[in-house]
This record gives sequence, structure tokens and C-alpha cells, in this order.
Amino acid sequence: MGWLVADEPAFFAAVERLKSQGLSPTLGTRDECFARKVSDFAWILDPMGNRHEIAWGPSVDYRSPFSSQAPNHPFGGRHGG
Repeated sequence: MGWLVADEPAFFAAVERLKSQGLSPTLGTRDECFARKVSDFAWILDPMGNRHEIAWGPSVDYRSPFSSQAPNHPFGGRHGG
């Protein structure tokens, strides 16, 4: 599960809010941020072991053409159909 916040101050406010609730968010590494194409992200595990991520600053290449073709499966990558 993931959430994208508006900007860097909102990101760090969210991280601090998690800490104030007794959680220990882990900040993503540079390589993980690069792989997700975001400026920064943090993650936590919920009591059931599900990973939740908060990110900000998505990398968008506005030079690439838009394609409205939908994939023929619900997931890509190693989870692809």
C-alpha cells in the first residue's frame, strides 16, 4: 500500500506523525528511491505484516508520449499475468 504526499515538508510531517504514534518508519535508500522514481519514501509494517509506503516527489518525464493503452493484466513485473 502506498501514499504520495504533496511535497517534502508534508513527507517529513507524515514521518514525524508515524513516530509520534510509536511507529518506526524506515527511510528508503537512494537506490530504492531511484527504483520507485521518487525523491524520498519511508515505510512501515502494520500489525499484520503488510508494508505501507509514503513517498513524495515522483519523477515524471514529460517528454515521453502518453499512451492510453491499458495493460492486459492487473500487475506488471514479476507479478504479471
